[in-house]
Amino acid sequence: MGRQAGLSFQKGTTAATILGSVLWFRALWALQLFLVLLGYRLGISGTEFVQGFLAGFIDGMRPVFFGFWFAYVAGYLAAAMLYPSRPIAASVTYFLASLLDLLLWLSASMFVSYEFILEGWAAMLDVAFNLLDLALIAALLTAALSGAANRMK
Repeated sequence: MGRQAGLSFQKGTTAATILGSVLWFRALWALQLFLVLLGYRLGISGTEFVQGFLAGFIDGMRPVFFGFWFAYVAGYLAAAMLYPSRPIAASVTYFLASLLDLLLWLSASMFVSYEFILEGWAAMLDVAFNLLDLALIAALLTAALSGAANRMK
C-alpha cells in the first residue's frame, strides 16, 4: 500500500509536534498574562508597569472574574497536557476553555474604555489570539477525528 497524502497527527509526527508546541505556547502565554495581572491586583512588587486604563480595568474587576480567568487558563494547560495521548479529550477541553475565554473577552470588551485599554498592537494581539484559538480547535478536531478513523480501520 502507498503512503496516504495529507497531514498525520499521529504521535511523533511533525504535525503532532507542531500542534503540541503551539498548544503549550498558547497555554503558557495565557498563564503568564494571568499571573502578571493577578500579581498586580494583589499588589506584588515588580508589576508596576501595569498602568493607566489597564490598571483601572484590573482594579475594577470583580474577584469572580479572576476565577473564571483561571478556569480557562487551567483548561488550556490541561488540553496541552492531554495532547497527543488523548486528542478527543484535548479537543473538548480546549474548546470549552476557548469558549470561556471568548465569553470573558466579550464581557470585557463591553467595558466602556476597553478600546483604550488595549491600544494599537495590543488590540491586534488580542484578536490574533482569538484567531489562533479557532485554528487550534480546528487542528485538534482534525487530529481527534483522524485518530478515531485510524482506530476504526
